[in-house]
Amino acid sequence: MNHFMVHRFFIETYTQKMKNKIRSIVLIFMIVSPIILWFLPADFFDSGEYITCPSVAFFNTECFGCGMTRAVMHFHHFQYPEAFFFNYGVIVVYPLLFLLWVQAFIELRRMWNASQQK
Repeated sequence: MNHFMVHRFFIETYTQKMKNKIRSIVLIFMIVSPIILWFLPADFFDSGEYITCPSVAFFNTECFGCGMTRAVMHFHHFQYPEAFFFNYGVIVVYPLLFLLWVQAFIELRRMWNASQQK
């Protein structure tokens, strides 16, 4: 085994470890985010002073996603009429977000189990 092969092996090992750490951080963030949003009041984003839609800010035009953050927040707090008022698309987006959350949880658990077996 020459010096180049050893160096390459260590770089690949280090890169894979960094990728796994970053992936773990992202998965933890995806799992914790809905829990944090649960503790915020449902009308936290209603005033519009926290997040401005780029479509409205730059072009003064609402897009299909306008109101989705507020709709998801109200849907998350079981306030369905308010959620539908802000954006009817929440009926599609929220279940997809839930599936992503479950997938992140399963992936993090799989990574945890794999690390415990080593």
